[in-house]
Amino acid sequence: MFNNVEGYSNPEVDNYLRWRVATPDSKRKEIYDKVQKILVRTCRWHGCSNCNFDITHCKIKDLVSTAIGVNDGFRDAWIDK
Repeated sequence: MFNNVEGYSNPEVDNYLRWRVATPDSKRKEIYDKVQKILVRTCRWHGCSNCNFDITHCKIKDLVSTAIGVNDGFRDAWIDK
């Protein structure tokens, strides 16, 4: 799930995030590195607000089990083999 509560808008970031789904795992880190650099440079509230992405592999189960999200720890998380 993605929430853009600040209303951040950047066509370059949108393009990178649109193509991440069709990108092989080996190249996704490169895309997220580029997005992170753009966000740090352009988020007007980056010192006061977080631009968070909760990214998980589909084999990781119960990673988010409370409203706090991944910030609550990994107590209930497990890997489906």
